[in-house]
Amino acid sequence: KSADPLSASEFIQTQEMTAESDFTQEAVAAGGAVNNYGETDSAAACGVNEGDYYAVFRSERDSVREKEIEYLDAIVQEPGTDASIKSEAQQQKLDLVTYMDKEVTIEGLIRAKGFDDAAVTIQKGSVNVVVETANLSDAQVAQILDIVQGESGESAKNIKVMAREVAGSS
Repeated sequence: KSADPLSASEFIQTQEMTAESDFTQEAVAAGGAVNNYGETDSAAACGVNEGDYYAVFRSERDSVREKEIEYLDAIVQEPGTDASIKSEAQQQKLDLVTYMDKEVTIEGLIRAKGFDDAAVTIQKGSVNVVVETANLSDAQVAQILDIVQGESGESAKNIKVMAREVAGSS
């Protein structure tokens, strides 16, 4: 007997946990220390060519999201799917689209505050932010937290801010 397929909720939770874990592991492996209060130590370069990190990050994030949306669409379009599962899949798809919009908005607002670049991922109850800077001061963390809280509605304890050190700076 084969294992029961994952529900829409279980699949998305698995994908979100994997994406968040990969995101955090990469930052920590690069030398960053992160806690649950949005505080961070500076992270070194992550082994990706300068200028490519954020493009690669966004491409991978978008690819994961596209796969999640495809899976949710398949659930909704499957004739035998229970109405409550279809409704849950539709809501999760709407949530994903909302997260994607907020990520782009937050990244733009962070760049508007003078940071060279930023990468943001949002999941239910969690926001991760990587900013391009040599050092991240308490004032800059507060500024970023203000932007993220205002746009995402998440509390500071659910927001992780990490610095990705600019190459050639110390």
